[in-house]
Amino acid sequence: MGGCSNRFTHVKDGTVLYKKRAIEELADQILVAMEELFASFAECQRLVAESVTEQVNNEAMGFLIEETLEQMWEIATHYTTGLVWIEEVTVGSIDSGKIHLAFEGSVDVDFQWGSGSDVRRGEGHTSSENFPFKGTLWAPVSDITNMQDVVCEVETGSYFE
Repeated sequence: MGGCSNRFTHVKDGTVLYKKRAIEELADQILVAMEELFASFAECQRLVAESVTEQVNNEAMGFLIEETLEQMWEIATHYTTGLVWIEEVTVGSIDSGKIHLAFEGSVDVDFQWGSGSDVRRGEGHTSSENFPFKGTLWAPVSDITNMQDVVCEVETGSYFE
């Protein structure tokens, strides 16, 4: 298709198509080329997402462990973030400077009500839960491992049902 399209970009004698069959063939070639182009975009996004999944997991884990999550404080004043599982990373957009990523996963959380000694005396309680979360971040195109502005939202609504 590449060589064919060039001769039709500048109108000169012999470049305008008048025959129905020639027009249909060119239209078919253009549609196939566009379909392949869009398929390559999707494949590019899939490969980018696949290549950064481990890094996104590390960023999400860091956020969920280091940040005090208000949703957890609503359940118990003592909690520990356990395993973080990234189930899906998707490319939201890619522009000339940034790659925007979205991710989903789940996080294991251990809750404690009362102090450690309360729990040992049977006056406190512990519980382990798993919650889904969603997040976003971005990275410069020039250094995709330099992820910025990590935001995660843990969905704890199921705990209260």
